Amino acid sequence: MDVKALLGEKIFDFPKPVQLIKRCIQISKAGENEIVLDFFSGSGTTAHAVMELNVEEGANRKYIMVQLPEKLNETSVAYKKGFRTICDVGRKRIEKAGELLEKKKRPGQLLDTGFKVFRLT
Repeated sequence: MDVKALLGEKIFDFPKPVQLIKRCIQISKAGENEIVLDFFSGSGTTAHAVMELNVEEGANRKYIMVQLPEKLNETSVAYKKGFRTICDVGRKRIEKAGELLEKKKRPGQLLDTGFKVFRLT
């Protein structure tokens, strides 16, 4: 599921595909309790991919996403939907992906979809 399906509209022109990021994580041999770091998280695809892999593999990977609060263009679809920064889009996407994946997990499977947001001042 991509960002358009989660948020209802095409927010970015070229978001990273979840399947590609999942495959990169698998190729990296990131163990089931590893931490995945993305310094250019954009719309949160890596967080989405980590949570999806956790559901599929019964893993417990964590993620750290870093994104500067880059302001969105006032004429963009995202801005018109109420988002003001790329971080806002990523936060909403991670929330929506977590809600969706909670419904897809196996009975009794534990899935951590929570996250914290830290701001630089």
